[in-house]
Amino acid sequence: MGMIALSGSMCIFLKDPIKDPKCLMFFQRVARRSLAWLLESHWIAARDTAAEAGDGVVTYIPEGTQLLNVKVVGATALIDVSKDFATGGGSLSMMGRIAEIVYTATSFSEVKRVTIRIGGVSVEQIGGEGIDVSDIGRSDYMDYSPIILVDSPVPHQAVSHDIHIVGMSNTFEAGINYQVISAEGTVIFEGYTMASSGTGTWGTFDHLIETLPASVIGDVVLKVFEYSPKDSEPINAVFIPLTIV
Repeated sequence: MGMIALSGSMCIFLKDPIKDPKCLMFFQRVARRSLAWLLESHWIAARDTAAEAGDGVVTYIPEGTQLLNVKVVGATALIDVSKDFATGGGSLSMMGRIAEIVYTATSFSEVKRVTIRIGGVSVEQIGGEGIDVSDIGRSDYMDYSPIILVDSPVPHQAVSHDIHIVGMSNTFEAGINYQVISAEGTVIFEGYTMASSGTGTWGTFDHLIETLPASVIGDVVLKVFEYSPKDSEPINAVFIPLTIV
């Protein structure tokens, strides 16, 4: 198996059939390992890890699927999986499993596109409805992303008082709000930034929170959200537990 070492946050994207059968949730680990390791971890995580089971996440990748090889050419990850990957399920399941792989692989900043091979054979499409698996990216599966998706920091990461938040979103007027919340539930710090696009157009955000009080140490929760344009209530919130060191 090709073990391609890439830097960056490690994100394992799974399905959340309870809250929204189409929407990807993401389970993330803090580590710097290979893309091959990450992809292999992806489809055993929901079955073998109690934390993911407790969160109600599952994978649409069929049991028995094996990762045969991974290599990165330019900005494209070439991911070879066994024939099990292309079996069973309808179009929603097929699109879901492809989206999981695409979002997981592109959590590495070096990877922008993905091509999935089946049993060592290059194919353009899989499934009865012919779903593309060649040269695909996040832009092809935006319907499977939550409105606010934070790629970094990852849950349970140890961070400094300068917290760098990176992700993508499609919020009203591109607004991104955030709060740092203590273990007791008190809002320690809050602020605002903007994504590159919004209000129907996906954009990205890259912002440094650099004004946390020096007294803030230990476990906190980073809440990233937007305020509803209808009633000014927080919506589309993402909660990320962190440790300030």
